[in-house]
Amino acid sequence: MKPIVIAEVGSNIFKSEHLDQVFDNACRQIEVAKQCGATAVKFQMFTAQELYGPQVSNSELERNTNRYSLPREMVPMLFEYANDVGIEFMCSAFSIDGYDFLEPYVKTHKIASPEAVSKELVDYVFSTDKRAIVSNGCLTKQEQGALVSDISKWGADDILMECVSNYPATTSQYDLIGMSKYAKVNGLLWGLSDHTKGTAAAVIARRLGAVCFEKHVDLSPGGSETPDKCVSIDPEEFSLYCEKIKEQDNIDLWDTKLKSRVLYARRSNGYRHVNE
Repeated sequence: MKPIVIAEVGSNIFKSEHLDQVFDNACRQIEVAKQCGATAVKFQMFTAQELYGPQVSNSELERNTNRYSLPREMVPMLFEYANDVGIEFMCSAFSIDGYDFLEPYVKTHKIASPEAVSKELVDYVFSTDKRAIVSNGCLTKQEQGALVSDISKWGADDILMECVSNYPATTSQYDLIGMSKYAKVNGLLWGLSDHTKGTAAAVIARRLGAVCFEKHVDLSPGGSETPDKCVSIDPEEFSLYCEKIKEQDNIDLWDTKLKSRVLYARRSNGYRHVNE
């Protein structure tokens, strides 16, 4: 199947405290994501209490956290704008209430790594008629096994994402071969939640059969700093990222293997016979 490339915008729309400027920035990010070659553009909608619990109520942490959450009133407008641009609108939620609110506006629900440990939340998402994309960055092997064991929950287009909860991560921290084998054995589609700086992890993952790629981006550079800024790539880098992923579909790996064997066999093999 064609690769799904998700532009994770996150907090990078919040370069101003004025909501009209936040909305304009979000629209710009949607436009550029489409121009770069992304399949979908993703935002995040949460509350500090959903992330940290009721103990943060009325705290500075709550105020600072909520500042970077997509306001609910913007969701319908950004959904419509993304439709007009021709790119899928996505938004992560962090509670059943959040996912329920997003139901009319998304075709795909994304479950972030920390939320994937919540059976109640995962069961709710799988009970909807939406595609589910689940990151495994916080799951132990046992927890991932429990998640996958009830294969009846998984739809044909649901995706398990190999994720490393480091920002930034290195390619070597991802078990891409292991995930490729795991997905094949369990009959799952898999993808890469890519926290690396370059394109190498995505290229390797695509060659191993990954179908979905998520990358933190800031497609409207400038303005004040945001929590996601330091782990995000710019439009030029993201265009290259999308291009490199799609290039892999034009490479005949079987032909490459044959050529490698020919090159190897052209050396003397001890029987004074050289393959041409």
